[in-house]
Amino acid sequence: MIRSNNARRRGSALVAMIVLISLAAFGAGLLLPAIGKSRETANRVKCASNLRQIGMAIQLYASDNRGAYPRTKFVAADKVIPDVTNGGADSADPFAAGNTVPANCVPSAIFLLLRTEDIASAVFVCPSAIKTPDPENNATRRSNFTDLKQNLSYSYANPYPDNGALARGYKLTNALDAGFVVAADLNPGATVGSKVLGVTMMSRAVELAWANSRNHQLAGQNVLFADGHVEFDATVFVGENQDNIYCRGMGGPNASKDDIVNSPKDKDDSVLLPTETD
Repeated sequence: MIRSNNARRRGSALVAMIVLISLAAFGAGLLLPAIGKSRETANRVKCASNLRQIGMAIQLYASDNRGAYPRTKFVAADKVIPDVTNGGADSADPFAAGNTVPANCVPSAIFLLLRTEDIASAVFVCPSAIKTPDPENNATRRSNFTDLKQNLSYSYANPYPDNGALARGYKLTNALDAGFVVAADLNPGATVGSKVLGVTMMSRAVELAWANSRNHQLAGQNVLFADGHVEFDATVFVGENQDNIYCRGMGGPNASKDDIVNSPKDKDDSVLLPTETD
């Protein structure tokens, strides 16, 4: 009889333990998504802070350069395809004769902020992106990022317009309209599955999501405007004319890959570079 009671007690304890383990696993299953969501919310806030700091650095740079936004060697032409590499990283001065910085190089333009303003390299990395900041050693004696894919997770308005855009008034200065998009989370470009060029403002929400930056799991992107404010937008159609900020003009099904890495169309057109695939 005693043996039977002990067996029942052991059986009850085992059942209780199994129930507790099951409840713990169930609770963890409910809690983990909430933790992940909370972490992403915090990352978006930090990302927005990064872009605001970049915006302030751009304004400081402009105030020291007659209102002009950061730009290195510019060669105008009827068709300008900007350079989106880390070319010239070993050059001591992007403006010195004989430097190796390519003409119309967007990353070197952004890097000017590290050379000239009191801003940390970590500010150029979105906390939701799996990347590492540029080593700040000798930043004032370099002209581009050490490893572009690792050190930069934001895109900047192309400062190298073609002759047509110049004629239509495109100019990156501190006189831009407040709603002009200056920078945002990294342009996904021609990433597999990306719909940067295929979407229109009338596209379904699921298609619009596939045009968004990969920094925030396609939910949208933090966007920096010329007046210095940053907002999180769930679509690429923002800015002065609600244009597609990741390609020339509005994009759409008739656009080509050249419209991603290209000159803006007019004074209100943001084309943010580099892209994830550059």
